[in-house]
Amino acid sequence: MAFYNILFLKQAISVYNKALGQMQQYLELAKLAYEQGVRSEFDVINFESKIGEFKSQIEDLRGKLVIAKTGLKNLMNVPLTDSIDCSGRLEITGTASASGDEVLKGVHEKNY
Repeated sequence: MAFYNILFLKQAISVYNKALGQMQQYLELAKLAYEQGVRSEFDVINFESKIGEFKSQIEDLRGKLVIAKTGLKNLMNVPLTDSIDCSGRLEITGTASASGDEVLKGVHEKNY
């Protein structure tokens, strides 16, 4: 289970990073629209605030990833100073695989 937690957190961080890139693009568009007088300064500040919150969520997930790796090292009796890398692919049994939205929903519901 610890191994799958690591895979899940890595996937969630990847999805969050992609979403952050899109949010930053939207911020740039909002700034341009503000300069043109189409959007308010509040919209730009609101985007910046949401991006800041999103970055803190990514850092929270990274912290959880460190904790999950430490737990796996303890289970495997690996010294904490050694590094480990877990790779694999998470799949949901059935006909569908986890989409980015499903991963984000799981993270928001603290289901990891």
